[in-house]
Amino acid sequence: MLLRDQPPLHLTYCLNVHPGESWAAMEDAVERHAAAVKAAVSPKRPFGLGLRIAAEAARAADAGRIAAFRERLSALGLYARTANAFPFGRFHGARVKESVYTPDWRTAERLEYTIRAAEILAELLPEGETACLSTVPVAYRAHLAAPDDAARAVRRLAAAAEGLARLEDRTGRTLRLALEPEPDCFVETVADAITFLDQPGLRSPAARRHLAVCLDTCHLAVLGEDPAPALRHLRDAGIAVGKVQLSSALTARNDAEGRSALAAFAEPVYFHQTVAFDAEGRPVARWPDLPAALAELPHLAAAAAIRTHFHVPLHWPGAGALGATAAGLGPDFWRAAAEATRDLEIETYTFDVLPEPLRRGGRAASIAAEYAWVRERIA
Repeated sequence: MLLRDQPPLHLTYCLNVHPGESWAAMEDAVERHAAAVKAAVSPKRPFGLGLRIAAEAARAADAGRIAAFRERLSALGLYARTANAFPFGRFHGARVKESVYTPDWRTAERLEYTIRAAEILAELLPEGETACLSTVPVAYRAHLAAPDDAARAVRRLAAAAEGLARLEDRTGRTLRLALEPEPDCFVETVADAITFLDQPGLRSPAARRHLAVCLDTCHLAVLGEDPAPALRHLRDAGIAVGKVQLSSALTARNDAEGRSALAAFAEPVYFHQTVAFDAEGRPVARWPDLPAALAELPHLAAAAAIRTHFHVPLHWPGAGALGATAAGLGPDFWRAAAEATRDLEIETYTFDVLPEPLRRGGRAASIAAEYAWVRERIA
C-alpha cells in the first residue's frame, strides 16, 4: 500500500501469517487471503505485499512460475514489495522454537537459499527498484559453540553481499539483505548490529551497499529498547534500514492475575523470549521461553512487569493485567521510521496461536484493523 508519493512509503503486511511453505501455498495466500485484505483496506489502489519465500518455494520457482505469479499479482492489484527470508522451513502448525534460526549464516545452505529468494524477488520488482529481504540475526546464540563460528558467518554474509551485487548488475534491481535483531540471538540489539556490520570482513563496497538491518518493534520492546533512537543510531552509523516491522509485544503485571492471563499465551509452536523489569523499568531477569518465566516469576519479588516476544495484533490494547507495547509507538517513532526507510511491514505471524478471543472475526479482519491502526498514526 503506497502511503505517499514523494518519496514513496510502502505499508505492507508479511505473508508469514499464512501457513504453507510451497510455491502453491504462497499463491493460495495471495488469492484467498491477501486479495481479501486488499478489498478491505485498499480496494482502489495498488496494495503491496511482504512475501514469505520459504526454501521449498524457492526451489520450486522457475522462470515460468515467477512470470505467471507476477502477472497474477498485477491482475489482483497487488505488488511484491519485500520478502521474508528468515524462516527456512515449516513455520506453522508444529513445533518451530529454535529451528526457526536454522540453517543459520554459518552454512552454505542459508547462503544459497537467500540468493535464490533474492533472485525471485528481483524478478517481481520493477526495473531500477530497491527492496529488501529480512534474514536471521546471524544465528541463535546458543548454537554458536566453535571458536570460528562467527567468522564463518561473516564470510557467508560477505559472499551474500557479493551475490547481491552481481544480481544488481544483471537485473538493475538493488536487493538489501537485512539482519533482524532478536532476543537471544547473536545479533540481539541495534548496538550488536552496528558492531557486527562494522567489522573488517563486512566493510567491502558490496557489503556496505547490500547489507542492512530490519528493525522489529516487538523485538526491541522485549529488551526495553526505544525504537526511535535506535533508528537514529543506525543512521548515524551509516547502516541502511531495509524495513521496519511493525509488531507489538505482550506485557503483563507480575502478580497472580497477570501471570494467570499470561499463561494463556504459553504455546508449543514459537519461542517467546521473556524479560522481567523492576518498578523503575530496569531488566532484572530473562528467560528463553515463556513457560520457564512463568515457573520462576512468582518467586521473583523484584519483577514488577513482564514483556514477552509474543506478537499480538497492533490494534489490541490489552485486557485486565495484560497490555501491549504498540501503545508506546508515539510520534517520534513514526517520524524516525519514515526518515529511515521506505518500508513499513505489519508482522503478526502468531494469529493461529493467539487465544481464541483475539482470533474472533478472522485473520483478514484482524489484519485490516492493524492497517487502520497504523494509518491513523501515520496521518
